[in-house]
Amino acid sequence: MIGCGLLMVTMLAFSGLLFPHILYFLGTGTLLYFVFLSGILFLLSVAIMLINVPVQTFIQRHTPDEYMSRMFSIVGMITKGGMPFGELVYGIMLDKAPVHWVMSAVSVLLLLISVTFLSSLLKTSDFL
Repeated sequence: MIGCGLLMVTMLAFSGLLFPHILYFLGTGTLLYFVFLSGILFLLSVAIMLINVPVQTFIQRHTPDEYMSRMFSIVGMITKGGMPFGELVYGIMLDKAPVHWVMSAVSVLLLLISVTFLSSLLKTSDFL
């Protein structure tokens, strides 16, 4: 839950840093902008780690030992195989719209998916 919350906040902050008036205010080549961008990207990496480790642990605990290598091969194939598809989609979107609007749309979509996931997780488990 912490990872999803941190991911939502950092994606919104990252998309906010890409807007032209923020770039103008902070300056594109300044140390201040670099510090903000580095901090947000660091937090984004932490959020991804906080999501990835529990998911990997869940898969390991719920997969029988004799199917472990097959399961991780499939998970690796899906995650690594999806990267070129994602790059293709981003490339098409960036040809049609400015980067700050694309990242804002992706951040809002990620926010909706995360809220839906967390609400269904809270309904089906014993967190409360």
